[in-house]
Amino acid sequence: MDLLREKLVLLAIECPYTKSNPPTCPLHDVRKLDPASIIDWLDGLSSEEKDFLTLYHQCCLVAQWEAEGVDALPPVSVPAPSAVGRKQTRKTAVARHRQPAKPRQGARGARRAG
Repeated sequence: MDLLREKLVLLAIECPYTKSNPPTCPLHDVRKLDPASIIDWLDGLSSEEKDFLTLYHQCCLVAQWEAEGVDALPPVSVPAPSAVGRKQTRKTAVARHRQPAKPRQGARGARRAG
């Protein structure tokens, strides 16, 4: 069973948010069917219909979270660099800052002897 089909089977059993069968859900009538009929119904859907149902439920979940004041996406936590990594970064930055800028070489930057 592929991941999309598995997700749709779970959505067809119950609402992942309310754990019930909201009347406004496009799967409301499908959830009243027996399990074999649900599988048959899902197998008859086009890929566009399957995409719609998953996207609908993702949007519904985000809307529910926003209505409750919950952030839809958790904050991204970036691991802190190791102590060694920080020291190397500081050393590199200091070393680069202390080095004088190198003069450009080439046709435009060449100094004329004179």
